[in-house]
Amino acid sequence: TGGDAEEDKMRPLFSLVVVMALAISSRQALAQSHSSEPGTGTDGGGSSRAADQNLDELRQKLASPDYEARRAVVTALLNVGVKRPLNKEEVDFLLPHLKSDSDWRIKVRITLVLPYAKNPGWVLQPLISALEDRDEKSSGGGNVPSGACGALARLGDGRGLQPVEGWLHYLESHPNVYGDLHDSMVKQAKEHLAELKSKLKKAGSPSGVANP
Repeated sequence: TGGDAEEDKMRPLFSLVVVMALAISSRQALAQSHSSEPGTGTDGGGSSRAADQNLDELRQKLASPDYEARRAVVTALLNVGVKRPLNKEEVDFLLPHLKSDSDWRIKVRITLVLPYAKNPGWVLQPLISALEDRDEKSSGGGNVPSGACGALARLGDGRGLQPVEGWLHYLESHPNVYGDLHDSMVKQAKEHLAELKSKLKKAGSPSGVANP
């Protein structure tokens, strides 16, 4: 239909706008109130109860069909992550939505948050799975694997090297995928691969051996 055609035309531009908005959101998250973070506080047992209540609220919002409600939860956890490592419960909130959220924009936002996990092992395989998503719809026209590629580079774990190389190879061997975003995705993938290799070399594992 005419509406669908117009949406297809807008998607590449919209995707770029989303990427810019995500970067802005990460900066804005730093300015959010510390009191709104899950698991923070200074009143002993009261703090623990408040944290549990806050986590329950986040869980309910993340289950909401409303995109804005889910986006707010991901942003709140990003706010936590930039100040302290995310614990397993917080990470576990996000992983099901990285795999199967109905809106790819939520998935992309989650890839920004997961590198803040206290234990990279909690998020490594889910990010690799997201990187390997080739379905046009669930991958958000390639935006989700691109986000996962960046997240794996930030993690700096050698187990992500081959998947990142595989993503770049896929892009280079399929020049017609993802429309106008293809060239920028190739460029980003090369940059992320170089970043990951640099981190592995500095860590003493240039061949891609998994970090401890």
